[in-house]
Amino acid sequence: MSSREMMMKAGKEVAKSVVVAKAAQIGANRLGLTAIAGSVGMATWGAGLLIARKIHPQYLDPVSSNQINRDPEFVMNCHIIVKTKDTVKHEDVVETMEFYVKNFDRFRERVVVRQWMWPYWEQMENMDINAHIFFDATPKDHEGLMDYCSSSLTQGMNPLMPLWKIVVFTNFTFEDGTKGNAILFKYHHCMGDGFSLARTMFSFDPDNVLLPPKPNRAGLHQPGTIGAKVGKFVGASKKLLSIQDDPPSSVKAANLLAPLATRIACAQTSKAPIQDIKKAAKARNFTINDMVLGALSAALRKYQIDKGMPLVDPLAGVWVALKPIGEAFAKQGDINTVPEPGNKNLGCVYVRLPVVKDLSRPDRVQAVCDEISQLKGSPEPLLAQQFMKMFGLMPTLISNPIWNALSNKISLSVSNLPGPPPGWKFCGVEMQSFSVWVPPVGTISTFALITSYHDRITLSLAMDGTIFSKEDGKALLQNFDDELCQLASSGMQPTSKL
Repeated sequence: MSSREMMMKAGKEVAKSVVVAKAAQIGANRLGLTAIAGSVGMATWGAGLLIARKIHPQYLDPVSSNQINRDPEFVMNCHIIVKTKDTVKHEDVVETMEFYVKNFDRFRERVVVRQWMWPYWEQMENMDINAHIFFDATPKDHEGLMDYCSSSLTQGMNPLMPLWKIVVFTNFTFEDGTKGNAILFKYHHCMGDGFSLARTMFSFDPDNVLLPPKPNRAGLHQPGTIGAKVGKFVGASKKLLSIQDDPPSSVKAANLLAPLATRIACAQTSKAPIQDIKKAAKARNFTINDMVLGALSAALRKYQIDKGMPLVDPLAGVWVALKPIGEAFAKQGDINTVPEPGNKNLGCVYVRLPVVKDLSRPDRVQAVCDEISQLKGSPEPLLAQQFMKMFGLMPTLISNPIWNALSNKISLSVSNLPGPPPGWKFCGVEMQSFSVWVPPVGTISTFALITSYHDRITLSLAMDGTIFSKEDGKALLQNFDDELCQLASSGMQPTSKL
């Protein structure tokens, strides 16, 4: 990159930081945090730090920095569970993870967190990989696995070590009674977003067997159309600050979720084939995401009706990749070209889920589609990333009060992560299923993670245990599956209502 290009890039970063810092200053004033507002105005210095981080790559990227600063208990850990009919061998797990430890710094570094200065990655000398790999022979079925995951969602990682671990359950029983194994891969979110971890782990395998490119998946937006002009950022900032906080409801707690409070994990794979869902969606010019969010909206409606609770249209934060997800799965000819995982591709849009109105199934999906269509070409995903960056660049004593106030707007988070390519093996075994959980935080009482693998969609829910029970989670999952199956098989005829 030439000096002129570097200066232009730095100028763009400064411009974006100025707009975002100003928006946060307006937010602080609106919240009555006038003493802090003046300090927030100084957050424009963060643009200079963005440049400094280019020189000192050991600093966490700003979004990752924000995640670790908000998490003193180190509980913001993503959980990936894969099930397999094969026997998982200890030597294969060690060999696989040694590959990642050798080739990617994040797997052999710990995070050093500081009160005023910025967190940074620190190399661990004489790292013992066996301290991150565990085998558990306790009998487990799906229910037992979910109980284990629920407990794990409240258990922080050891901050003195690299923030990942693997647990292999060697005595797992599938629902049909057959035996197999299950693998839990747990890592702190500051290590990387879904896009970067997919690129790190799915674009090749440790045996250097190159995989064919994965076709691009239709997303909630087209990343190439996201505007980056300052004027659009100002408009989107005003929209963000004008959104009223979702009030407490059947799907949102009144109080912040304590770091070690109870969380509930549950998951269910839909019986509807993805090809059927895609065919039904195409008939009405919908995307699969439209269909999935429509089914989730209907599931929430039935849940609220069955519980005898007032109906609400919850505001969802839908997390999206700022690059086409297909790029994460494209084959890599040289591992040296794969960058370190991080949170540089994470954006978010706000979607009001249509729950209250009594709509036919196609009309509910249409309502979702209409809501999302307004976001196409919007800078909201990039703006959300810039907000997270700015807070990650500021000392927590300044940023915490504003973050806590501005981050309570939504009731639930939603993310969509395609699974690995067909035939891909993890730790030497072929995967039968692929599910992901991200713990809810603050007043975000539910994190819904949608994965696709083996022509099926799986909905995984991580829920606030102070307002939801295991039975509530199961009811929501069953409602979702019922709705998705109806959407896939009905031909999208506008006849039935919920």
